[in-house]
Amino acid sequence: MTQHENTRGLRIAKRYLQVVQNGELTMSDRLMVLEHEFKEMNLVPLSEAARSAGISYNGMKKRVNEGREMSITIGSETFVSPY
Repeated sequence: MTQHENTRGLRIAKRYLQVVQNGELTMSDRLMVLEHEFKEMNLVPLSEAARSAGISYNGMKKRVNEGREMSITIGSETFVSPY
């Protein structure tokens, strides 16, 4: 067992996934969590992140692909966090 497997955050994340899988949350509940997280992490579309950083879209895409930017891809849209 790694040190990360014992962290409180990981236990919370696993419990959240269990609650979702058990159908204990409505779609509205889950969307509320997603909305909160998007705001908390200041996630913006790749194009907006590039504009804010003063670089090209392809430049930001390259930074994401290299792992130099924190990002998440949902469907065909990539969102970047400036943190």
